[in-house]
Amino acid sequence: MEKDNKVLDIIISFVKAVKITNVEDEKNCKHYLDDGNNRLWGAKYLLGQVIRQFRINDDHFFISVAADKLWKEITNGKEDIKNYHYTMKVPVHKECKLNLYKGAAKEPFEKEKAFAPTNTFQYRQVFHDEHVIPIEDVIQKLISLETLNYENVKKILNNIYVCRMLKSENVELNRGNRNKREWDVKETIEKIYKGIHNINIVGWEYEK
Repeated sequence: MEKDNKVLDIIISFVKAVKITNVEDEKNCKHYLDDGNNRLWGAKYLLGQVIRQFRINDDHFFISVAADKLWKEITNGKEDIKNYHYTMKVPVHKECKLNLYKGAAKEPFEKEKAFAPTNTFQYRQVFHDEHVIPIEDVIQKLISLETLNYENVKKILNNIYVCRMLKSENVELNRGNRNKREWDVKETIEKIYKGIHNINIVGWEYEK
């Protein structure tokens, strides 16, 4: 049995802080982690940030057909999307036109901007790393655990999957269905991604 896992210890500490928060603190969003001498406010927010940074295995990453196609076109197959995220600069290897988004905006701030080879753009302006199971759902599952130990926590964290997709696809996902995901990756991908928004995943065999 695993006896020393510093990362899981941090996560468990924050989960405990959120679980013991009293009703008044819940109302005022004042979750905190307190060791008797020091206090960290915003425990639930910090828990969410920690979970977002939790390293997952390669087989827990998906990519949409549209994102995969565009990535290969603009990088001419010379870059691996696994090496890029967030604000990292993506080098263009083939002339193209791209719609650029800013933050959570529903519309691009620049449409069909022309890019030439050697130009770059920020990864998040065109692509998005989407948590298939929302982080809030993961947090709620952790909070609901009666026994907080490595085994139980790891079972919950094992449900973290990320889908690399176009920013435009993520915008569509956010149109009313973001909080209607199943606690099952297969169900979410087939019913929400494919079923409602026609977002196909590379290598995914959908039920007929």
